[in-house]
Amino acid sequence: MKKKIAELWVKALRSGEFKQGTRYLDNNGKYCCLGVLSVLGLVEGVCEYEKNSENHGIYNKSRVYLPTAIQKWAGIESSGGEFTNNTNTSLAELNDVDRLNFDEIADYIEKNWRNL
Repeated sequence: MKKKIAELWVKALRSGEFKQGTRYLDNNGKYCCLGVLSVLGLVEGVCEYEKNSENHGIYNKSRVYLPTAIQKWAGIESSGGEFTNNTNTSLAELNDVDRLNFDEIADYIEKNWRNL
Protein backbone atom coordinates (compact mmCIF):
# COMPACT_ATOMS: atom_id res chain seq x y z
CA MET A 1 0.00 0.00 0.00
CA LYS A 2 1.12 3.56 -0.60
CA LYS A 3 2.42 5.10 2.61
CA LYS A 4 0.81 8.52 2.04
CA ILE A 5 -2.63 6.99 1.59
CA ALA A 6 -2.12 4.69 4.59
CA GLU A 7 -1.40 7.79 6.67
CA LEU A 8 -4.56 9.54 5.39
CA TRP A 9 -6.60 6.42 6.11
CA VAL A 10 -5.27 6.06 9.64
CA LYS A 11 -6.04 9.72 10.32
CA ALA A 12 -9.59 9.31 8.98
CA LEU A 13 -10.19 6.17 11.05
CA ARG A 14 -9.09 8.00 14.21
CA SER A 15 -10.93 11.23 13.40
CA GLY A 16 -14.24 10.25 14.96
CA GLU A 17 -16.04 11.42 11.81
CA PHE A 18 -17.13 7.91 10.80
CA LYS A 19 -19.53 5.62 12.63
CA GLN A 20 -18.36 2.03 12.39
CA GLY A 21 -20.50 -0.61 10.74
CA THR A 22 -20.04 -4.08 9.32
CA ARG A 23 -20.57 -6.10 6.13
CA TYR A 24 -20.92 -3.11 3.77
CA LEU A 25 -18.65 -0.26 2.72
CA ASP A 26 -21.40 2.20 3.69
CA ASN A 27 -24.61 1.02 5.29
CA ASN A 28 -27.00 3.79 6.26
CA GLY A 29 -24.19 6.12 7.34
CA LYS A 30 -22.08 3.45 9.07
CA TYR A 31 -18.82 2.42 7.45
CA CYS A 32 -16.52 -0.55 7.60
CA CYS A 33 -12.82 0.31 7.57
CA LEU A 34 -12.72 -0.32 3.81
CA GLY A 35 -15.66 2.05 3.41
CA VAL A 36 -13.65 4.82 5.06
CA LEU A 37 -10.91 4.27 2.47
CA SER A 38 -13.56 4.35 -0.26
CA VAL A 39 -14.77 7.75 0.99
CA LEU A 40 -11.20 9.05 0.79
CA GLY A 41 -10.96 7.79 -2.79
CA LEU A 42 -14.29 9.42 -3.62
CA VAL A 43 -13.00 12.76 -2.30
CA GLU A 44 -9.94 12.34 -4.53
CA GLY A 45 -12.17 11.68 -7.54
CA VAL A 46 -11.08 8.12 -8.22
CA CYS A 47 -14.56 6.57 -8.09
CA GLU A 48 -18.25 7.25 -8.45
CA TYR A 49 -20.84 7.02 -5.71
CA GLU A 50 -24.55 6.31 -5.46
CA LYS A 51 -27.01 4.99 -2.88
CA ASN A 52 -29.31 2.07 -3.55
CA SER A 53 -32.86 1.54 -2.27
CA GLU A 54 -31.50 -0.17 0.88
CA ASN A 55 -29.48 2.98 1.67
CA HIS A 56 -26.16 1.27 0.98
CA GLY A 57 -23.43 3.46 -0.45
CA ILE A 58 -22.11 2.02 -3.70
CA TYR A 59 -18.64 2.92 -4.94
CA ASN A 60 -18.10 2.08 -8.62
CA LYS A 61 -20.89 -0.50 -8.40
CA SER A 62 -19.42 -2.16 -5.29
CA ARG A 63 -21.08 -2.12 -1.89
CA VAL A 64 -19.06 -4.80 -0.07
CA TYR A 65 -15.48 -4.89 -1.40
CA LEU A 66 -13.04 -2.22 -2.50
CA PRO A 67 -13.57 -1.31 -6.13
CA THR A 68 -10.59 -1.79 -8.45
CA ALA A 69 -10.15 1.98 -8.86
CA ILE A 70 -9.72 2.41 -5.09
CA GLN A 71 -7.32 -0.54 -4.91
CA LYS A 72 -5.14 0.93 -7.65
CA TRP A 73 -5.22 4.43 -6.16
CA ALA A 74 -4.28 3.17 -2.69
CA GLY A 75 -1.89 0.49 -3.90
CA ILE A 76 -3.78 -2.30 -2.11
CA GLU A 77 -3.45 -5.77 -3.59
CA SER A 78 -6.88 -7.17 -2.69
CA SER A 79 -10.48 -6.00 -2.51
CA GLY A 80 -10.91 -7.25 1.07
CA GLY A 81 -7.69 -5.83 2.45
CA GLU A 82 -5.94 -9.18 2.79
CA PHE A 83 -2.42 -9.00 4.17
CA THR A 84 0.34 -10.34 1.92
CA ASN A 85 2.57 -11.54 4.77
CA ASN A 86 0.71 -14.84 5.16
CA THR A 87 -1.19 -13.87 8.31
CA ASN A 88 -4.40 -15.34 6.84
CA THR A 89 -6.36 -12.29 7.89
CA SER A 90 -7.77 -9.21 6.27
CA LEU A 91 -9.02 -5.79 7.26
CA ALA A 92 -12.53 -6.96 6.42
CA GLU A 93 -12.17 -9.77 8.99
CA LEU A 94 -10.67 -7.47 11.60
CA ASN A 95 -13.66 -5.13 11.15
CA ASP A 96 -16.52 -7.61 10.67
CA VAL A 97 -15.49 -10.81 12.48
CA ASP A 98 -12.99 -9.74 15.15
CA ARG A 99 -14.94 -6.49 15.69
CA LEU A 100 -11.84 -4.37 16.24
CA ASN A 101 -12.71 -0.69 16.59
CA PHE A 102 -11.35 1.91 14.18
CA ASP A 103 -8.51 2.91 16.52
CA GLU A 104 -7.36 -0.72 16.73
CA ILE A 105 -7.61 -1.14 12.97
CA ALA A 106 -5.66 2.11 12.49
CA ASP A 107 -2.91 0.70 14.72
CA TYR A 108 -2.87 -2.46 12.61
CA ILE A 109 -2.61 -0.46 9.36
CA GLU A 110 0.21 1.68 10.77
CA LYS A 111 2.23 -1.43 11.60
CA ASN A 112 1.40 -3.45 8.48
CA TRP A 113 0.71 -1.00 5.61
CA ARG A 114 3.56 -2.45 3.53
CA ASN A 115 1.76 -5.81 3.51
CA LEU A 116 -1.57 -4.61 2.12
